[in-house]
Amino acid sequence: MFKQIFITTIITCVFVGGNPLSKIINGNEADPNSIPYQVGIFFKRANNKTTFCGGALISEYDVLTAAHCTNGSILAEVVLGAHNIWKEEPSQIRIISSDFITHDNYKVGVDDIALIRLRNPIKLTDQINIINLPSRQQETESFLNENATITGWGLLSDDAPTISDHLYVAQTKIMDNRLCGIAYFGSIRDSHICSESYGNLGAACDGDSGGPLVVDDILVGLVSFGSVLGCESQWPTVYSRVTSYLDWIKDHSTIKMK
Repeated sequence: MFKQIFITTIITCVFVGGNPLSKIINGNEADPNSIPYQVGIFFKRANNKTTFCGGALISEYDVLTAAHCTNGSILAEVVLGAHNIWKEEPSQIRIISSDFITHDNYKVGVDDIALIRLRNPIKLTDQINIINLPSRQQETESFLNENATITGWGLLSDDAPTISDHLYVAQTKIMDNRLCGIAYFGSIRDSHICSESYGNLGAACDGDSGGPLVVDDILVGLVSFGSVLGCESQWPTVYSRVTSYLDWIKDHSTIKMK
């Protein structure tokens, strides 16, 4: 279920069902519970279908994800502390929420950020913990050429029928927005951040939507879109740049930021 913008495609919150497969593109299975901020989210949509996205825990009450995941959804089952997303593991907490805040200016590929509010505070453990947000001093930092980590339960390949069973992790590198803009015919904005996907570098795929892009234990991006050529095309992956939304996060989350 690709939605095209120019030559881009939203990395969708895929419909779930079928046989679980394995990994994020060019990734490896993560050590169980080694990414404690990673969240899996099953969204119930108005047509009664279920879709799946990733997210990042940023406080005891707040999960960041992509706006194209919350848009059109009526309910979410938020899964924290998971390794096998299909099973109820002892480390997991599963919470139902209908409290979504989608960016007011969201349109396909732009301002693709949303927040899910949890009804009760999460008890933090070794398996469930918060990812750091960038500081105000980092608002203008590009993170250019920094090594980065992407994680998720996204598809193994472009023709895989459904999401992964276990959480996977891949390494990538932050690229210049100007070069990314060439790849996407000028549709890249300052509020985007891009990662390289060529060679052995990792790429996000359907099911990874809203998932975290992390540099040095700091959340710098949320998976938004990729190329219509496919997840395995070695085209850049595009994310919502978290530093562009610190004021929005402050205004809509329980986090107290200066």
